[in-house]
Amino acid sequence: MRHGMNQRIARNLLCATVMGLCGSVLFPGPVSADPALPSLPNGPDVCESVEACFQAAALPKERLGKGLNKEQVLALKLARLQRVREQFPATVWAARAGLLSGVLLLERDPAMAMQFLRAAQTELPIVDDYVRLWTGEALLSLGEARQAAEMFESIPQTATDSSLSVKAAYRAGEAWYQALSCREATAWIAKAVGLSQKEVETPRALLRQGACQLRENNILEGRETLKQLWVRFASSAEAKEAEALLASNLGGEPWVVQPSERLARAQVYLGQAFHAEAIEELRKFLVFDPSPSQRAEAKLKLGIAQEGQGDKLLELARAVATSALSSEQKGQISLFAGVWLEDQGRFDEAIGRYRQVAKGGEPASQRAEGQWRVGWGYYRMGRYREASEQLRLLADQRDGDFEPQALYWLGRAIELNQQPQARDVFVQLCQRYVYTYYCQLARERADIPLPGSPAVEPASMTVSVNGGSPANGEASRAVSARAEIEQQPAYRRAMELKTLGLDSDVARELAGLTDRYSRDPDLLLVLSTMLNEAGAYHPALRLARAKFRDQLERTGGAVAPVLWTVAYPTGLLPTIRGQGAKGVDPYLVAAIIREESQYDWRAVSQVGAIGLMQVMPGTANNVAQRLGLPAVGREDLFDQETNIRIGVRYVEQLLEQFSGNVAYTIASYNAGPLAVGNWIAQHRGRSQDEFVELIPYRETRQYVKRVLRSYREYARLGQTP
Repeated sequence: MRHGMNQRIARNLLCATVMGLCGSVLFPGPVSADPALPSLPNGPDVCESVEACFQAAALPKERLGKGLNKEQVLALKLARLQRVREQFPATVWAARAGLLSGVLLLERDPAMAMQFLRAAQTELPIVDDYVRLWTGEALLSLGEARQAAEMFESIPQTATDSSLSVKAAYRAGEAWYQALSCREATAWIAKAVGLSQKEVETPRALLRQGACQLRENNILEGRETLKQLWVRFASSAEAKEAEALLASNLGGEPWVVQPSERLARAQVYLGQAFHAEAIEELRKFLVFDPSPSQRAEAKLKLGIAQEGQGDKLLELARAVATSALSSEQKGQISLFAGVWLEDQGRFDEAIGRYRQVAKGGEPASQRAEGQWRVGWGYYRMGRYREASEQLRLLADQRDGDFEPQALYWLGRAIELNQQPQARDVFVQLCQRYVYTYYCQLARERADIPLPGSPAVEPASMTVSVNGGSPANGEASRAVSARAEIEQQPAYRRAMELKTLGLDSDVARELAGLTDRYSRDPDLLLVLSTMLNEAGAYHPALRLARAKFRDQLERTGGAVAPVLWTVAYPTGLLPTIRGQGAKGVDPYLVAAIIREESQYDWRAVSQVGAIGLMQVMPGTANNVAQRLGLPAVGREDLFDQETNIRIGVRYVEQLLEQFSGNVAYTIASYNAGPLAVGNWIAQHRGRSQDEFVELIPYRETRQYVKRVLRSYREYARLGQTP
């Protein structure tokens, strides 16, 4: 099948897959009849190499900005993959082209997809478990649920080290459910849930399990399963279905929600930032007049949910003063109330709240936050001497969370109080926290020299995690570490999946490798470097930040020079520069990508922002319309070049709107230009560092600091010879 598919079969494939394109797609000649569909060049010299041909098939550039719909892009990919198979038969690239064709056809033509997948199972054994998973999905789409279940079950049996074991268990449970075999379905679902409840399939699996238990007249078990779903996955669509079933008086008994279930469900909503839903559940819980400790806990959570509702916060703060809440819980409510009072300009009242926390809060980090807010409150009031006293006390405590900002604003307060010691404070800050946002500000104010910029060495150079030139033993260790990683099946699978452009599966494989080497910094360094070399920027960056973040972003210290290339990826800079946006520094865009998505093109935020630059679909279409580009759909934003194109142009638009002010632009990118315009008007006359510290949205305030810090680091590293 792989080498013998003739042009007639290929044409039928496209006809069956892409309705409306029959007659316009020919193999191996040009795609021509439809003017919206780009030509497919003829001739053996189309690509510089077989790899280039495959990449042109897997990620055709024509999909960008030419008004192609998804059907036409699919047709173009399949046509080019067919050409790879015909022009380079008996090569691994032909096998990859067949496998990718099968994956692309899973939804459109699962029967044809299975033919490709069966051939790939023998040709690419390194991804046998993935081929089995995709084959199972094709069988499920064809209504062959029992065969699909058996295929899913075979994955852990044939590949004991497969990272797909959990997913395969969930899919086996779904397949047996569709095969009307509840005994097998519930067994596999129970196994899957026992392995992990973090899979996206978990709510659906629990719903299936509950339905099976009810079908088999196990009413009590079914009710408990549905309750678990309703509580633990409160915001899911399946939770609504579970609620409807529970409310139908299963077994002739009415459903009575227990107060503990209300409280747990409210906590789930809070964790997902669904504050309105959390408030509703907490109010229902409090109606039951629970025990004093539970009532206190519920009021604390209600205070968190009502953080922006000042009057209710103050009322709650007064009520909890004599309640059974712990010192930590009381302190949290007092902090929320103080922030609201401060935002209303009621500084003396706010400082009073903060002093209570600074004196009696628990743990020490909460007392430190109370002290910081007292000092910052005095600074905002222009009482710089009192601000200096409070901030100096906090700085002397060496609390790592608040010390950098305490030192910086101590220096600023000293400046404004016209005292000479400000530079000494700034120098002290940069000695302790060299790579922080606040040290960057201090360097600009006090002309403090940059730290010695690490030479950016070739990524393949063997280095020790402790930096410097490796001794012979360390160099040998690095070489052997690289060889060890390259032999790991998970790494080999990840690189094969990366070649196929299946990055979501790459991340799954690399997560297992990271866990395997979590206790060996030298191996983690080599692994992150290898991932960066392969263009897997997201997992490489996540690994660097998880294991070496303090040295790279706060305190400094000896690290391998190559680690900087992992921590600040530059592989997308050519794409960013290629947009030709006026006045947009590519390093600024790289910093936005780093902090928005950590270079994860699959990222989706809770509010629906998508891709590398976390673009909202509505914003994307507004930008596209302004530029005269075709409409951009949600799925288009998962394409990295489309996402960067829209994101860069939006940054260009914001820079123009705010007269080139980078801080305003970054804040607008997160919170919207309308909100930022209001903040500018509210704090007119304030310096830019003060403006950033005064941003009322905690998320936006921290976001602006992070992006500015990364932007300056990109610029610093970019100046390195």
